[in-house]
Amino acid sequence: LNAIAASLPHLKQLVVEDCQGVTDDGLAVLASGCRGLTRVDVSGCPRVGEFGDRALLALGRYCNDLVRLDMFGCAHVQDAGMIAVARGCPLLEELRVTGCRELSGKALSKLSRCRNLRDLSIAGCVRVRDADICKLVGVSPDSPKPPPPPGGEVLAKARAHGTPTREAMEAIKQQATARPPITGGATQLEKIDLSECPDVRARAIGAIARNCPDLKDLTL
Repeated sequence: LNAIAASLPHLKQLVVEDCQGVTDDGLAVLASGCRGLTRVDVSGCPRVGEFGDRALLALGRYCNDLVRLDMFGCAHVQDAGMIAVARGCPLLEELRVTGCRELSGKALSKLSRCRNLRDLSIAGCVRVRDADICKLVGVSPDSPKPPPPPGGEVLAKARAHGTPTREAMEAIKQQATARPPITGGATQLEKIDLSECPDVRARAIGAIARNCPDLKDLTL
């Protein structure tokens, strides 16, 4: 990786699946030398994160155009590195941290900054909680349940002034079914894998359903 970093500064994609020799130090050097990387796949590289999060810290610092990151099975990855990626890689669309058991939900919730995130796998991230998923999709875990739709009240007022017209009824229907505006979070998600996350329950699933209207693939 040191040789690649020195010789290929314009490298866009790096795929080194199941490579036992890839280390945090090597990946950190690569990130600092190849700052235009848009895809990094180090799935099955068990030494990434083994002695700290230098690799992810470097990716977050230098590779601000990163779109795809696959760290499947990198069990030693920790919070500091994931937070660095969330802060430094706003264009991220695909992230796989399946089996990264040391990651906490607090770190993963910071991915709410990545508004383009569409494909997320946190399967096996056993420290993730309901509240973390709510924050990820822009919902405060302490927020009260949304009030009932206002259609009934509007309809009562309309009837008080006579039988509502068809146009009035259609307007009432639209108002009653309107969604509140979504102000933040990773709400562009189309695919999310939450399998083997035992503390992700109904409230988190409800938050995803309300705030991620483009979701097509949900794995529990």
